[in-house]
Amino acid sequence: MMEVSFTRLVWKDALLVRSLLYIAAIAILVANLSIAVSCHFNPIDSRDSVFYANTFWILIPCLVAFGTPAMLIGTEQESGTLAWLRTLPIPLRNVIYSKLLVAFFSLALTWTLSSIVRFGFNFNVLRLGVGR
Repeated sequence: MMEVSFTRLVWKDALLVRSLLYIAAIAILVANLSIAVSCHFNPIDSRDSVFYANTFWILIPCLVAFGTPAMLIGTEQESGTLAWLRTLPIPLRNVIYSKLLVAFFSLALTWTLSSIVRFGFNFNVLRLGVGR
């Protein structure tokens, strides 16, 4: 019974954070795409493009790290489900562990996606046609 309730708590918390993860994934892709387009049309130094790519590589996961706990706790406190969870025969420890698990998983997922996009893309490839 305890594993089922913990699984449901994790699922509930994952559904709360889902929209933030969608926005973070879109922001990662759009930021790197805009850097790539600007490198293609403007003959800027490749150090600048790497600086901007590194900035977004660090910034977006940090925003997720700050936004996830705020969404998990703030949304439940605002809707009243946090007080309702305390009345259930579930230990408070399981509620906290489920929130921590979802927060760490969402941060790891964001860092992974950001690292794949950041290090899997070479900005110098786009500069081949510029300046001929």
